[in-house]
Amino acid sequence: MKRIISLALAVLITAFVAIPVFASDSPGKTPEYTAEVSSNDSSLGTVVKTINSDGTITITASPISNEFTKWEITGEYELISGTLTDKTIVIKLKSDVKAVAYFNGKAVDTSPVMGVSAAAALMLLSLFSAGVALYSCKRLCR
Repeated sequence: MKRIISLALAVLITAFVAIPVFASDSPGKTPEYTAEVSSNDSSLGTVVKTINSDGTITITASPISNEFTKWEITGEYELISGTLTDKTIVIKLKSDVKAVAYFNGKAVDTSPVMGVSAAAALMLLSLFSAGVALYSCKRLCR
């Protein structure tokens, strides 16, 4: 009986004397944060997120046939390159962030410098001139 009591006492003393030690994160470990990216309207543009080898994140906005306006980012971050009005920026997260690319609904003029209507008018003028020249040549060449 003395052995059982001694053993029980030893177990209790060991259980209460042992002090748990909790290690904190090592200084070199980078905290893990998330970056959620989206656009204000997916029919106007898309967004791509790339995690770089140095831990930074590159986000790129690609308008579909309109104009990119700006980035709106909530959360703590450091802007490594670019500005919030550039299509592509690089950020370093300091907390979880949400980045929204804003596109406006105004269509971008992708036609040549003259514009579509001027180009169409120039083409019609060229066809008309070619027709007049052909008619004149037929008349004069008889």
